[in-house]
Amino acid sequence: MRSKAFIWAVVFIEAVLVLFYSLFVRFEDAANLETYGKQEFEDRANHQLDIYPLFQHISVMIFVGFAFNMSFLKYHNWNSISLNFLVGAFGLQLYIVFYGFWFALIKDDWENYVEISISKLVGAQYCVAGILISFGALLGKVNALQILVLTVVESLVYTLNEVIVVQELKAIDYGGSFVFHAFGAFFGVAAAWIVSPPSTKNHPHNQTSHKGMVYTAIGTMFLWMFWPSANTAGIQNPQERYLGILNTILALTGSTMTTFATSAALNSGKFKMQNILNASLAGGVLVGSSCNFILYPGVSLAIGILAGCITTVGFERVNLYFVEKLKLYDTCGVLYLHGFPGVLSGVISSLIIATRENTDLKEATFGIEDSFNEQAVNQLLAVLVTFGISIVFGAISAYIIKAEVFSEQKLFVDDPDWTEAKSPKPEGYELPVTATEKNRA
Repeated sequence: MRSKAFIWAVVFIEAVLVLFYSLFVRFEDAANLETYGKQEFEDRANHQLDIYPLFQHISVMIFVGFAFNMSFLKYHNWNSISLNFLVGAFGLQLYIVFYGFWFALIKDDWENYVEISISKLVGAQYCVAGILISFGALLGKVNALQILVLTVVESLVYTLNEVIVVQELKAIDYGGSFVFHAFGAFFGVAAAWIVSPPSTKNHPHNQTSHKGMVYTAIGTMFLWMFWPSANTAGIQNPQERYLGILNTILALTGSTMTTFATSAALNSGKFKMQNILNASLAGGVLVGSSCNFILYPGVSLAIGILAGCITTVGFERVNLYFVEKLKLYDTCGVLYLHGFPGVLSGVISSLIIATRENTDLKEATFGIEDSFNEQAVNQLLAVLVTFGISIVFGAISAYIIKAEVFSEQKLFVDDPDWTEAKSPKPEGYELPVTATEKNRA
């Protein structure tokens, strides 16, 4: 039943998207052969081609980095990688339509087509990254049909939040620290809190393998290397982008060093692989909202050091508390790598922007329309809006995918979705029986 529902869902959604793309979406003028030979459009095309390498860098992060970073589960790595692939393709399609809809609605502009450009596709990749972060909290507990539905709902809500935060509040968050990192984390955690069954705790298939952690390390390395591109792809001014790249690299080195030290301090002098392969990336998240504002290298390095410390403590101590007291099962620990650092990044960006008020720097240098103090307030408002929208709609989406037509699933295994996959039945543990198996009996 579920496999047929997935097939028909894909057929229906793709048919609708073909119709929408045919009626309402066009390539931007610089990609239109009718403008061929005109200098203005040739310059615009060259600008978009300059962004294309950054688009490819982020593609590597999504299709290799995220995918392999989530492949640590012993019997669930096929789904971890393939559903990541599914979301990556599907989310790009949906973003163009949904962003165009919300932009037209809020700006009351229904006359123009929705345009596709490479820079717009970079924005779509950020949306995909947010959804994949949510997927990390739900990893092993949702099936292909559920992740398909979740992608539709979350991309619709993500684009609404982006238009409100970026277009209306004028928040500056080139690294997406709260726009997609915190959004995806809190959306996913809210959904995981509702979707995760009681059997999630101490489930015998919720385990890693030595080989799986090696694959995860590959994903981490790709994410680490290309994170500066993700933090700066949206910055137009080349000097500002250059500054953002340098600050991101320094922050990543800081979080990596502190992660090793903190992990050893909390584990009797030994390193813990889960910490190293996640918290080492936290510097990139924490510096994302302010990477283009930080003028001194010591600041970005300190931000990275702080990020590695708080994220490692989150994995080692806070996670245990949430599992025991709140029954919150966050498979990948996205709350500690993306959620808390994303919110804190917005707060830090607000503080840094506010300190620019009494300097010789001009607001226009950073693309700020209001005063530095007003922009600092807008940063905080954007964080609060993102937090509220992600929590509310994450919970709503959970109740949708928890419906019986979607939710038939064995936990932490590939078996239900792949012909060749087979996981062993653990000794001394009775796996929960699905609704279909009950009916057959």
